[in-house]
Amino acid sequence: MFAKSQLASETRLRAMLRGIWDEKACWAHDSDEDTSDAPPAKGGAWVPRRLRQGVGAAVRDTVRATMLAPASEADADECDESEQGMTNETRSKVTASPECLPLFSDSVKSEAASCPEDVLDATQPSAAPSTLEQEIEAAISQRSLVVEASSEDNVSGAFFLKHAGAAAAFAVAKPSNREVACAKNTSGYNDRKEGFVPGSGCLREAFAYAIDQQNFAGVPETVVMDLPESLFDASEPAGARVACSVQRFVPNDGQSWDCGPASFSAEHTRRIGLLDLRLLNCDRHGGNVLMRKTAAGTTGLVPIDHGFVMPTCITDLMFEWENWKQADTPFTEEELAYVRAIDVDADAELAEEMGIEGEAVDCFRAAQICLKVGCEKGLNLRQLAGFFRRQRVNEPSGLELLVSESRFPLDHRSAGTIDFAHLATRVEQVISGNWREALH
Repeated sequence: MFAKSQLASETRLRAMLRGIWDEKACWAHDSDEDTSDAPPAKGGAWVPRRLRQGVGAAVRDTVRATMLAPASEADADECDESEQGMTNETRSKVTASPECLPLFSDSVKSEAASCPEDVLDATQPSAAPSTLEQEIEAAISQRSLVVEASSEDNVSGAFFLKHAGAAAAFAVAKPSNREVACAKNTSGYNDRKEGFVPGSGCLREAFAYAIDQQNFAGVPETVVMDLPESLFDASEPAGARVACSVQRFVPNDGQSWDCGPASFSAEHTRRIGLLDLRLLNCDRHGGNVLMRKTAAGTTGLVPIDHGFVMPTCITDLMFEWENWKQADTPFTEEELAYVRAIDVDADAELAEEMGIEGEAVDCFRAAQICLKVGCEKGLNLRQLAGFFRRQRVNEPSGLELLVSESRFPLDHRSAGTIDFAHLATRVEQVISGNWREALH
């Protein structure tokens, strides 16, 4: 059933990405039964076992409504039968299982020995025993949560969350229905970005945190939560809820584009760069890297805002750090060991389980394969960026050419998908040489 569900989901997402997008798409499951730990309905946005407890049934329903429609009434009926077959005893066992620990809890991030100390300080919650989600839920129940719209250029529909009486925010929330190209985005900038389904940014934000194993690049704690819409607009009806990405607010000394990069930490630059290459970041501009002054006189960096990672096409990548001098510094053995330890298959499986589109997962897998080979061949961050990202608007990058070359032909049963074995062989041959000549 799981495989069929995945296939149905990816088929519908492919259709949506071809432009078949309808605001009427919604999750048509009328049962009031609590199925928070039941298997997913066919065609539903699958939330992995490790994620369920942290997101909750209401969030999953909201994300489903934003991104997916059910495959058919027959599928929904079959799901109902499956859910009814799960006893209360089975549900409690599933909920209590260690594998059900929230994917985005602090416990999952406990092994952080390799992260720069100042980045760790910036990204850890102020109250260690409390996760971000628990902190927000407590503030809502105590009616002490203050929500303020971002005073800056609020393209992504961000809101600051504060405790009553506090001057500083402790988190930033982004409702999925207020993302770029969504109906309730009020920024005036609503052009749909190529390679992204509107409203899916909350999943990508959460995935960026999940994929930053051991807090290597310092992505702040990020959760997906189901929050009342009235927090963001008092005119919304009572009971209306919306899926939001919520990220721990990081006290900072400004954004990286506020000054020149001369004092920026080379280590932080390389680590953020590796994260961006893995995720194929299409929005790493200077405003999405925060600065934090260190005692050593350098400027630490913290990556934020990952709603535009994992695109379904790789034509519009953006790496602010590409032209910094720090991008020319060699990777340390620790950084290379981290890249070698990346499990491409496991990462791709996690992305699929979290509901990210199949085409995006394929591009992500291809990027990780190329990154691992490039690092083993001795390329530095700038050289890798030159292979991944277009250097001229109308000239495909090396990664684009390699992916295009590696797709199965139309007469193959897997037509259009990527032959990853071929890609791995070819990247070994071309990435450290004159790839432009080899791939043209």
